[in-house]
Amino acid sequence: DPGVQLLAKQAGPAVFASVVTAIFTVAVDGAMLASRDFGFMLLTGITTFLIQLKLLKRCTSLSFVFGTFTMRLGLYSVLALTRALTGHGALGRVLSRHR
Repeated sequence: DPGVQLLAKQAGPAVFASVVTAIFTVAVDGAMLASRDFGFMLLTGITTFLIQLKLLKRCTSLSFVFGTFTMRLGLYSVLALTRALTGHGALGRVLSRHR
C-alpha cells in the first residue's frame, strides 16, 4: 500500500533515532541495575513514562510517537549519567573514588 510505504519512509529518521537511543540506554540502565540504584531507576522511569504519556495524547504523526519514545529514553540516560558523574548514588560514589 503506497500510504503505508509513505508513512514508513517519513518515520525512518525517527525510528533510527529511537533505536540508537534504545541501544545506548540499555548500557546505561545495565550500569544502574548493577549498582542497585532501584529507587532512582523507578522514580525516573515512572516520571519519564508519565511525561511520554502526556505527550502521546498530542501525537499527530508516527514520527512524533517515536520521538516521545526517544525523549523518554534519552532523558533517562542523561539523568542517570548526570547522577553518576556528580557522585550521587552507588555508581557515582564508586566513580568519584576512582578519579
